Amino acid sequence: MLAQRSPDTVTIDAVEVEPEASKQAQENRQASPWASRITVLNRDIETFTTQTTSRYALIVSNPPYFAPGSACRTEARSTARYTESLSHETLLHCAARLLEPEGRFCVVLPSQVASDFCITACQQGLSIRQRLAVRERTEGQPHRELLTLAKQAGPCERRTLIVRA
Repeated sequence: MLAQRSPDTVTIDAVEVEPEASKQAQENRQASPWASRITVLNRDIETFTTQTTSRYALIVSNPPYFAPGSACRTEARSTARYTESLSHETLLHCAARLLEPEGRFCVVLPSQVASDFCITACQQGLSIRQRLAVRERTEGQPHRELLTLAKQAGPCERRTLIVRA
């Protein structure tokens, strides 16, 4: 979607730690009309961060959500959902190193962990620039938050989106 909605000059590096998810992403890239602009890399973000000299205007992540402790059906699912292999602190540190000075880092998180993530982001020198709470009903509590962070400080725009299934 990023390639589809970006100018033809934009290139995308997709970093995926889980081998099967990386394989699927590579297959999707090959079937895409924008394949020449997308590179899929099967490695963890810490390794990628230390090996690249690239800086990014936009980083989008669907990070691990939860602290270890709950049972999970598969190792791949556990890697994607739990912070055992990638803590929020580490992810934020990597994003801060990879961002251009005016760049943006975007994440989607369950609402119950978003506030702690924001505190950690500020401790890492990132500023919360947008915070969109997503809920299913007008009277319901938000279940997800979409966050935009930046190196440069500025006002934080807060909004709520109601999604009806």
